[in-house]
Amino acid sequence: MGVRGRGAWGSGAAAVALLAAGCAAGGPAFDEDGFDRPRPTVVASSAGQDQEESLDVAPRIPEGETVLAIENVQGGRELEFLGGVREGALGFAVSCRGTGTVTVSYDPAGLSFPLTCEQARTNSVYNRFETVRARKEASVRVDAPSTLRWSMSVGQ
Repeated sequence: MGVRGRGAWGSGAAAVALLAAGCAAGGPAFDEDGFDRPRPTVVASSAGQDQEESLDVAPRIPEGETVLAIENVQGGRELEFLGGVREGALGFAVSCRGTGTVTVSYDPAGLSFPLTCEQARTNSVYNRFETVRARKEASVRVDAPSTLRWSMSVGQ
């Protein structure tokens, strides 16, 4: 397992308000606490791959620069964006294999999305959110059971 890019292991547990997956684009850009609410854009939905696809390499980000990459992880992790995130597109590419669901949460915006994993094949998803302002402090949390393995890249 490795972590590359501007990300680092986060410390402590952050309370993250999760929104339902597949939330509609639009609506207010800020919540009542003044946090930005990136507008979600699903660029690609889950797509199964054959058993041979490796989780030893983080998935490719189709656009922008990879700012965080982690490979072949079992269980959950919280990762901090060193240097924060810029305003604009923030893309998450996630792949998994095993039994269960991976849930990716972006803090401080409180957005999340799930990816259902299967034992017989690697499932992947790419989600892109438009952030409405830069954040000096931001993190991504991945909740996953120990019954599966996952890899992720984040691009901006």
